[in-house]
Amino acid sequence: MWHVARLLNEPCELGLILIEGAHRLTISSQLIHVVTIAKPRKLGRGPDLAFIRIPWEKALQIKPYKSFYDLTATREEMLSKPPRRDASVWFVCGIPDEFTTDDPGEAGFYRTKSFHGLCGAGGANRVYRRCRYDYVDSVVQYADDKDLPSTFGGISGGGLWQVTYSGAPPKVLPQRYLLAGIPFAQTPIKAGLRSIRCHGWRSIYDKSYKEINKACS
Repeated sequence: MWHVARLLNEPCELGLILIEGAHRLTISSQLIHVVTIAKPRKLGRGPDLAFIRIPWEKALQIKPYKSFYDLTATREEMLSKPPRRDASVWFVCGIPDEFTTDDPGEAGFYRTKSFHGLCGAGGANRVYRRCRYDYVDSVVQYADDKDLPSTFGGISGGGLWQVTYSGAPPKVLPQRYLLAGIPFAQTPIKAGLRSIRCHGWRSIYDKSYKEINKACS
């Protein structure tokens, strides 16, 4: 997300979460290249996209612990004939800042900060296009879960995942996990409902893909 990546223009260290437990892997902002894909005129409305290119040696450090999602592998399918929206389960995943805590030091660190992820099941409740970009709104129902954060600030740049499945309740088996969007904003709560606004799959596999290729070529 551009509104997050822009903060790396200032001298700082970008921290990466690789495993559970205390650890520290950071990248100096001087070694990072931020590619602006779409800059919003008004925050929260979109388009709002950026790509953070990290040094190759840092990618090699990450590889033993995390998988890099291959956009090329599913690009043609997602642009020409994506799986049916109503035949999938949708998950919005990210790390709400409200769940972040400051903890006592451990593993040789003077102090530590704990990040707690959230992956909530929902749907692609509204899919629409505005100019050259597509969007997906996923509705959050607060009546269904009292432990939901009061704000989803912090999940920008996370993932909207489309999970296809086989079988029927109560025996449902996931088949494929497809990156289908990127959350970047939230609407106010009204009548116990709010929407998590995401860029859709076309914004990723068309617009973003082309700009990433340019930056890496």
